Amino acid sequence: AAAAAAAEPVAAATGGAARKIADANEYGDLIDKLDDEQKAALAAMAEAVRKDAAVAKYADDEVTLWRFLKAREYNADAAVTMLCDMVAWRAENNVDTLVERWGADDNKKRKFIEKYVPMQMHGVDKRGCPIYVERLGSTDPEGLLSAADEDDLLWHHVFQLERAEREKAAACADKDKTFVKHIVIEDLTNIGWAHMHTQFFALGQRIVAIDEGYYPEVAGKLYLINAPWAFNAVWGAVKPLLAERTVKKIDILGTDFLPKLLEEIDADQLPKEFGGSCSKCGGDRCLAEGGLVPKELYKRNMSDDGTAAHSVKVSAGRKHEVRIKVAKEGTVVSYEVWTEANDIGFGIERIVTKKSGEESRAAVLESKRVDAHKNRVIGTIKCDKKGMYAIVFDNSYSMFRGKEVFYRVKVTKPSTATAATATAGAKAAAEK
Repeated sequence: AAAAAAAEPVAAATGGAARKIADANEYGDLIDKLDDEQKAALAAMAEAVRKDAAVAKYADDEVTLWRFLKAREYNADAAVTMLCDMVAWRAENNVDTLVERWGADDNKKRKFIEKYVPMQMHGVDKRGCPIYVERLGSTDPEGLLSAADEDDLLWHHVFQLERAEREKAAACADKDKTFVKHIVIEDLTNIGWAHMHTQFFALGQRIVAIDEGYYPEVAGKLYLINAPWAFNAVWGAVKPLLAERTVKKIDILGTDFLPKLLEEIDADQLPKEFGGSCSKCGGDRCLAEGGLVPKELYKRNMSDDGTAAHSVKVSAGRKHEVRIKVAKEGTVVSYEVWTEANDIGFGIERIVTKKSGEESRAAVLESKRVDAHKNRVIGTIKCDKKGMYAIVFDNSYSMFRGKEVFYRVKVTKPSTATAATATAGAKAAAEK
């Protein structure tokens, strides 16, 4: 069974191998512990799946059938529907090839996210099953959302899930076991209110929906370590998003977490950052450090030809800026801004960074509230000085309403600036 599972590239995620739960080396919920009613549900699901061409390959894969049955409290009809939804989602998004596509060596987006979002597989537990490690507290939510697209962050998470399932499949072949669930360690050092950023929280909701809907029962235990007192508020907001079966797997630990982890994991399999004695990574670190995203990496859209539309969600009471690096005096920046339902503050500033690292700003286009949902804001500015400029979307005056802003930006070098200005002026006149 283990060898068959390994032959399937993403066995636990896509299923299809003839795997028996009785062979699984797992935490509870083994097939031999099911009561007669639950065994009947498993048989009924297998029969229904066998008759449906879209999911028929799962009929002899008890592991996958059980995972979806467990997620639907042994309701066979609901579990079949959930399985069909997963298959359709994978096909629609080409998930089977995500590891190759997103993991390509030339994928700069992935490399950026890996640097500032510490998440990876590291070591194995005492069963020999790979361990997933994440350091949410070391991330910079506002910086990430300013420098990366939300969808890229989402698919990077899915990429990690897919990679985890492949590593588990490989471990199955190596250890001659059938691993279904792995251990997750989440380091909450520095977690705080910044991680309750509205858009970041919304991204978290999307991630939870994917985890719960398409990857049920792949995690066995979730250790939340270095949980500060402020996490109580965060947990109060996150807990309602999780299924009760997931909540039961979570063990919230403070800073004295090592003895608990050592019950399941040998010290030489733990990262140095967690008090482990790993010797495979080299140096004094095993995990990416994360940290603040430099503002110069914020979205600049410098390579755009002005035709691509971008969007950003500006939370209530906050501002969002798009930074543009201007290399030559006389460069023209053309812009087009609109919303679907609300006004938004809009302006452009030039940023000067002093030797001390402190920033000063000068308004190039005074910020004001514009009815961008009624008329698109279209125009140009000529940059008399080179350096960093920022297009600022200001929603600080709104106490409760977050707003989605759409925009296009084109940067035209001085040699073609005159033509660009004329074109933008004609377009603005046409809009009026």
